[in-house]
Amino acid sequence: MMQKLLPLIFMLLCVPLQAQQADSQLSLQVTDTEQSLTVEGMTAVLYRFSDTSGAWQHIDTKKTDTSGRIDDVLQGVQHEGVYRLVLRSRQYFRQQEIARFYPLIPIVFSLEKGQPLHLSLALTEQGYRISRGEPGQTEP
Repeated sequence: MMQKLLPLIFMLLCVPLQAQQADSQLSLQVTDTEQSLTVEGMTAVLYRFSDTSGAWQHIDTKKTDTSGRIDDVLQGVQHEGVYRLVLRSRQYFRQQEIARFYPLIPIVFSLEKGQPLHLSLALTEQGYRISRGEPGQTEP
C-alpha cells in the first residue's frame, strides 16, 4: 500500500501551490472543461468605470499562466468600484482549432476595499460559465 502512495505523495510535493498573492485583490482562473485543460496564454484586459467621466479606463493587461491563472490582477487590497475584465478568447480557440461564436468574454463586477475576489471561468463548446470562488482556490 505504501509503495502505491509514495509516487502520489512525491507528485503532490513537486506541484507548486497556486494561490492568490497576499498583496493582490483579484485573481482569475480559466479552464476549458470540454478538453479538461487549463487555458494558458489567454489575454485579460482590466478596465475601471469612472463615475466622473462615465467612461471605462484601462488598468492592466495580463495573460494566464500555465495553470490558467492570473494571481496579481490588482495589486493591493484598497480597490473599490465597478470593473470590467475582458478575456480575449478568439486566439485560444484558433490555436485549438475550435470554432466559437464568442471572441471576447466581458465580465463586469464590483469590488469593495479589502475584499479579495477570485473569478473562475469555465469554457465549453456552447458557451462559458463565470463563478465567484474563494481567493487562493485552484480548480481541478
